[in-house]
Amino acid sequence: MIPVTQQLKAITTIDSAALPARDRFQFWNEVICKHFSPAENTPLQEADAFRAKISMRSLGSLGLSRLATSGMVSRRDQNDIRRDTLDCFYIALLTEGAMKVDQNGRSGHQQAGEFCIYDSARPFHNHMDGYYGGYWVKIPRSVMLNRMPNAERLTARPMSSTSPIGRLATNMLREAHGLDLTGDCSSSNRVAMSLIDLLAAAFESEAGLSDFDTSRHGALLDRAKSHILAHLEDTELNSDLLVKELGVSRRTLNRVFAIEDTTPIRWLWQQRLQRAHELLLAGGEYRVSDVALKCGFSDFSHFARAFKSEFGITPRSLLAQTH
Repeated sequence: MIPVTQQLKAITTIDSAALPARDRFQFWNEVICKHFSPAENTPLQEADAFRAKISMRSLGSLGLSRLATSGMVSRRDQNDIRRDTLDCFYIALLTEGAMKVDQNGRSGHQQAGEFCIYDSARPFHNHMDGYYGGYWVKIPRSVMLNRMPNAERLTARPMSSTSPIGRLATNMLREAHGLDLTGDCSSSNRVAMSLIDLLAAAFESEAGLSDFDTSRHGALLDRAKSHILAHLEDTELNSDLLVKELGVSRRTLNRVFAIEDTTPIRWLWQQRLQRAHELLLAGGEYRVSDVALKCGFSDFSHFARAFKSEFGITPRSLLAQTH
């Protein structure tokens, strides 16, 4: 049997396969809380079937990891952030599987071949339905914002790696993970900064920041989201009420939400479902109907179908697990 941890030059590899099946997920939870963001992690299959492996190395001020894991849910909330004030960004390149990501009021579905940015200083919710594999880059906040000032507006927005710059960034990330630069700090720092600059160029080119990321549109999007989040329980909330409250045209409202590849109503429904999921997981509710009403759903059957489609489990089943 291989050891749990192996060291080869600059790369440290940790593999849960070396442990008894019953201990693998607990061990993996400790690994990712130590090396990534401390969070609440839950496997999506029997613990005995869980497998995970990670290869990690430093490159200048960056941390590079290649990982593979069975399906799981990872949630970092304000309590986790208060306990551990880790202040960095992650850029993840998914190579296998898929993951639903929620952060800063945005929801995205990252597919194989896509990059995504996460902010450790903000709550997030990541849902991996099945096997997941890819590369993660850990970047100190000061370094990230110096190279990518718009990073906070780009979280949870999957970006294709198939553009010309995206392909360059992908190839450089793969190569950088395996570079043997032990003891060569100058070269490590230069490669690290070149990698961040290339990733920043890929995101900014793909997102077309110069076209939409104006302060006016950003402020309107923030206002619209704040209003929605403050009125999730209002079953009458719709596009007509939003445009009236915000004092803009329907076209303008749709345009600012299109920045994040969504619509006002789709975003509203995602937030309602997410809040319902959080309430059910918290264990303080005893009736699905009460949760539905608190989140703006008046049609309980519709709520149950939408909830199962989003999370792969009925609200009643999730409620039963928490009591």
